[in-house]
Amino acid sequence: MTWYKNSPWRNLVDMHIPDWNADFMTCFSPDDYADCMVAAQVDTALVYAGNCLGICFFPTRVGHMHTGLHGRDIFGQTVEALRARGIRPITYFNIWSRWAFDTHPDWRIRSVDGRDTLHNADGSFSRYGRCCLCAPGYLDYVVRQFEQLCEYDTDGFWIDMTGWHGAVCTCSHCRTRFLAETGRELPETVDFDNPLWVEFQRAREQWLFAFNRTIRETVDRCRPGATCAFQAAFWTSGWRGACTQEYINLSDYLAGDFYGNALSYSRICKLLSNLSPNRPMEFMISRCMDLQDHTTTKSDAELRFSAYAALSHGAAFLFIDAIDPVGTLDRRLYQRMGALKKELKPYLDVWSPAAKLVREVTLCYNFASMYDPALHGKPIEKSPTYLPAGSMGRYAKSLIAAHLSYDMCGPKNLADLDGGVAVLPQQYVLEDGEYAALERFVADGGSLLVIGASGTRDMAGHPADALSALTGIRVTGTAATDVCYFSPTDAALPYFEGMSAAYPLYSKHYAALAQADADTEVLAYLDLPYSHSQEIYRFGSAISNPPAGVTEYPALTRRKYGKGTVMWLAAPIGDTDAPTQQKIFTNLIRSLLPGRTLVETDAPSWMEVMVRRDGARTYITLYKAMEQYYDTAPQTVKLSVRLDGVRLTDVGTGAQVPCEIRDGRVEWSAEGVNDFKMYILE
Repeated sequence: MTWYKNSPWRNLVDMHIPDWNADFMTCFSPDDYADCMVAAQVDTALVYAGNCLGICFFPTRVGHMHTGLHGRDIFGQTVEALRARGIRPITYFNIWSRWAFDTHPDWRIRSVDGRDTLHNADGSFSRYGRCCLCAPGYLDYVVRQFEQLCEYDTDGFWIDMTGWHGAVCTCSHCRTRFLAETGRELPETVDFDNPLWVEFQRAREQWLFAFNRTIRETVDRCRPGATCAFQAAFWTSGWRGACTQEYINLSDYLAGDFYGNALSYSRICKLLSNLSPNRPMEFMISRCMDLQDHTTTKSDAELRFSAYAALSHGAAFLFIDAIDPVGTLDRRLYQRMGALKKELKPYLDVWSPAAKLVREVTLCYNFASMYDPALHGKPIEKSPTYLPAGSMGRYAKSLIAAHLSYDMCGPKNLADLDGGVAVLPQQYVLEDGEYAALERFVADGGSLLVIGASGTRDMAGHPADALSALTGIRVTGTAATDVCYFSPTDAALPYFEGMSAAYPLYSKHYAALAQADADTEVLAYLDLPYSHSQEIYRFGSAISNPPAGVTEYPALTRRKYGKGTVMWLAAPIGDTDAPTQQKIFTNLIRSLLPGRTLVETDAPSWMEVMVRRDGARTYITLYKAMEQYYDTAPQTVKLSVRLDGVRLTDVGTGAQVPCEIRDGRVEWSAEGVNDFKMYILE
């Protein structure tokens, strides 16, 4: 079933309502619910069968039904009401279960110190009772819920909170399972240089996958043809989430709810679109500024702007509401969303999930590398969480500001790289097949930028030297200082604008120490400060960390390989919000690109220009990708894009746009650009 390929406008109503109050959910009306969906003109509605408290809205045979419903099957009634109105129903079910947590204490996730998930490390409390994926009986409880839900007439399942979500469980069930599988005791100290810890991390990944694979197999067995989408947002929790491509592949399409800004929307849509087994991915956003706010609806401009994020990437748009405790909805929101859909009709009419992004730069990530070595070597509960999304956003920001067309990919997409520059930003571990794909890419003429200690660990946690044949660099260690400097040679001065050997480029990161092969050109050397920033006696300055002198360690190198070029950076100078460092990073990227760039424009740095192709039709989108949304005065932007075509149309107005086609480029002035513009070139 591929209904998702023709479903651009969707809805989910959160129903995390307990039943301690006799009034809760007593006013719920399936017909009112379905009529709201009609008012919003949604084509697909995700309907709650069970919430994060383990409370069900159908007469469950194995769990707990909401007492305020008095046995009324509002899930089934709502599904029927939606079908009667021509709206596609999808079953929403939440794996978290406070009811199971309370009813079966032996199922609880437990930390090293014995705490369950109602008790936070800082002494505060949580509302969420969560169960361990390894607890006997818990999986059977979940499977029996799905077997019953498969009896309802829905087209698919949206399965939420399916993993560890940052928790590292060390309960007796996890310890017993790890001992049985490996013959060793479960480790309690986070250290990705220790193969025992890495073995536990690989086990956590497999336990997550196996748990959810059983759910998928249950759906396939009991309701053949129904789709499954497992929550995909938890990759943002880094290694603690234990997400893998194997887990990702359980979904028919990827979906996740995200709360951030336009810059985060840009990277999220790109990464999930590429990781997803099928397109479109589902971009989900709440009607309020965050999920804690129940009443403050975003302005029309903010709701519209959220939809632009999906439209820019050919993603499906889903807005999230939250039901009132008594079971009512504010119909005004749905009327507004219906009006918004009508306003966006010109763009929805040309919605194209199959259109492929034309990219010059690809940021390549894998799940096994989502950790920071500098944060480890501590007990699990005291080890800081590494959140990869922040670093991804800073790289994306630098590329958007330089108007370089960028994309993001995982290991499954490396074979699709077709020119331009691939960037490996601190990818310490290379998963199976990654090196072969990168080697082919460079040998065929692509450019590769390798950053830091990428490729220096294998999947088992042992030292590796995976990339030295490409880079001509052998990493030997890590600098002891948390700051480093890049001292450019004369050949590199054009890239390092304003910098010199006397005043090298600052980077607030640990640097990889390496040796360069004889055939590798060194363009900059490391200059290290006098001490670590936490040294309190022997330092170069009490406020700053000035450079102490150039070392023999390479900081920036370049090497030919086959038809391509490989560049290496000792530290991630692009992983910053500082414009100077970002500019030098993109200067290096430009030096690896052949000829003129895809887009040349005088647009402001916060305007992302995206080019997507679908057959003979090319979509050119201007999208305001900035950290904070705010209105700006419409302006005129000049554009030159490396494309061939004969007719340029402004999708919003339907008007043909005057342009010049010459030397393989289309050139025009985009009038009245503010948040969003879309053109079609044919």
